[in-house]
Amino acid sequence: MWSGRRISAVALSSLSVIAVGSSYVLRPTVQVSPRQAIEQAVATSAAATSASTTFSTQVSGMTTLYGTAREQGRESRMATLAMTAVDGAEHFSVTEIVTGPAVYISTPGLAQALGKKWLGIPVPKLTEDPAMAQLYQTNAIPDAGAGLIAVASTVRLAGTETIGGVPVSRYVGTIDPSRARDRLAPRLAQLLAPQLAATTGQIRFTAWVDGQHNFRKIQTISTVGGRVSQTTLIYTSSSLPGRIDVPVSSEVEAFS
Repeated sequence: MWSGRRISAVALSSLSVIAVGSSYVLRPTVQVSPRQAIEQAVATSAAATSASTTFSTQVSGMTTLYGTAREQGRESRMATLAMTAVDGAEHFSVTEIVTGPAVYISTPGLAQALGKKWLGIPVPKLTEDPAMAQLYQTNAIPDAGAGLIAVASTVRLAGTETIGGVPVSRYVGTIDPSRARDRLAPRLAQLLAPQLAATTGQIRFTAWVDGQHNFRKIQTISTVGGRVSQTTLIYTSSSLPGRIDVPVSSEVEAFS
């Protein structure tokens, strides 16, 4: 059977996947405000034709999910995730494809339990159920994650350091979920609605931005479903060729 505990383990994750390029050219430093620096990084993310990252998520201090994610296309903004979910002492792999209409999930036990490779969950089903809403990995879509940071209530420069030998500026800030819903573009507001509805209090973030206005790393801390969730992402590449396909209907079991 498709375990409710396994669904919960995946549902607890809160991902934010924003990728950057693999080659860098130092540019002259231009003094901009923290808000402007974030806006420039958001614009760079939105212009990428694809994005990849590695990530890990902790809930109440315990790792519940880690893996890689990839997004394609400025228009389709489909994403695929290859993850390992941690449910107590048990570790199991999860593959997820996120689209506008639905999210598709596959695990080794799913095919055995259902006789089909994928479990397909329409987005309206997710938005009706706060727990299941977390299965829709909104933060895995780069422009959605960047768009959320773009409407932060506060942002300030917190210092400089290096990541992988590349100089970066570190910015910290907060996001008010209720205000964010009203300030996002309609498409992003719909996309992020399940995550924002399940979040209480402020979302805290730290963003590391390089001299080319790329997000190099991002960390978010939020309270989702009464549990503190912290997600850390390392951005690995952008604008690389690749295609993500929606599973064929014959391989999908509809969730009900």
